[in-house]
Amino acid sequence: MNTPLRFPREQRSNSSLIWVLNQLICLLPKSQLTVSLTVEGEESAQKLLSAYAQGIRHFPGSNLVRAELSFAQIPHIVLTSAKLSYVDFWATNLSGAELRYTDLKGADLTGADLTGADFTGANLSEASLIGINLTGAILHNACLRNSNLSGAILRDADLAGANLEGVITNNIRSDF
Repeated sequence: MNTPLRFPREQRSNSSLIWVLNQLICLLPKSQLTVSLTVEGEESAQKLLSAYAQGIRHFPGSNLVRAELSFAQIPHIVLTSAKLSYVDFWATNLSGAELRYTDLKGADLTGADLTGADFTGANLSEASLIGINLTGAILHNACLRNSNLSGAILRDADLAGANLEGVITNNIRSDF
């Protein structure tokens, strides 16, 4: 059954894209439901948070360079291959996030919850990772060169192949 999708012309804001996606979601069988959105440009952080609030979790390849996302509650978000350098994630909940092959160079993740996050192949060089919770996180082949991991919790974190050159490791808590 083909149902025409009607897009109201009077909606000319960022919310119009979310409205269209919600209409499409209603048409899909629940077993086929995966919606992705790429955000970039001005107000990219607000676009991402708005779409996340509407139930969208996949933002592959998004460009959020220098965005402000402090204190955001965005667990299980998918930001694979995203450009997140110098983003402020201070005290953000990114538990279970998928951040594979993401550029987080110089990002501030101080106090963030990254429990179970996947950073396979990610660039975390020069990042502030002070006091973060990386319990059960995957950091296969991640670059943490010259980052600050002071006070981080690394219980059950997998750092196989990670570049730890120049990492500051004061008061790290781990079980290895």
